[in-house]
Amino acid sequence: MVGTTRTRCLVGCAALFAASVLACGHLLPGDLDATTSTEPGDPAPAKGIMLAGLDGAAADGPVQSQSQPSDAGAAVDAVADVGANNLIVFVTSAVYRVSDLGGLDGADAKCNERAAAGTAVVRNRTYRAWISGGDHPMKDVLGDTDGPWARPDGVVVATSKSHLLGNQPLGAAISVDENGWSDGGPVWTGTDADGSAANVGTCNDFGTNVNNGQTAIGTPVKDKPGWTHSYSDICGSDWAGSRHYKLYCFEVVVKNGN
Repeated sequence: MVGTTRTRCLVGCAALFAASVLACGHLLPGDLDATTSTEPGDPAPAKGIMLAGLDGAAADGPVQSQSQPSDAGAAVDAVADVGANNLIVFVTSAVYRVSDLGGLDGADAKCNERAAAGTAVVRNRTYRAWISGGDHPMKDVLGDTDGPWARPDGVVVATSKSHLLGNQPLGAAISVDENGWSDGGPVWTGTDADGSAANVGTCNDFGTNVNNGQTAIGTPVKDKPGWTHSYSDICGSDWAGSRHYKLYCFEVVVKNGN
């Protein structure tokens, strides 16, 4: 009889505790299901969502995704949409001295190397480094490629070549790298806002035999000409040492293997 009384007491106390928790608002009916549901089509959580389904990309740095497994398909679709509807532009996570670049072709190769090691949306595409040579201004290097260009997170930078080279500010700063991380810092460009080779110089076409000439340096901002020619800096080294800057990498449409 004593055992029966204790069992009833325990059951009654448990029920009373559960009712009090619900009454205090600590856990509302259905909350557990809402937080643990993995049914297809469930909405993504309000916090911790990755930018365009990238690996931890966020506007101010990497953030680990807290989305549920049911969001995986949506993330893949988001990345596919970025690549299907836009050409890609990114800033390199790596920095280089002019002597590291190996000329205009070498800089292009650096962009494609970074892309091959990057997140899915940037891979398997052809890129040109945004650096001009004296006889190879970027407005010519782009050729018939007319955008639109978007960062790996899906944010559109320029809707067309005329937007890129015109007076209107960019849609967004080129501040996301090949890994989908928010990234900044000075960028070698040798290019003025209209896509022509910078009047201050192009570091001997960014070759290996670099004197102490100067070239244009960009910074990841929306404003023009700052994004491509914010200031000028030396090509070689001085008392402060060699300059190590990033590259902008623009996807181009390749025709006939060129």
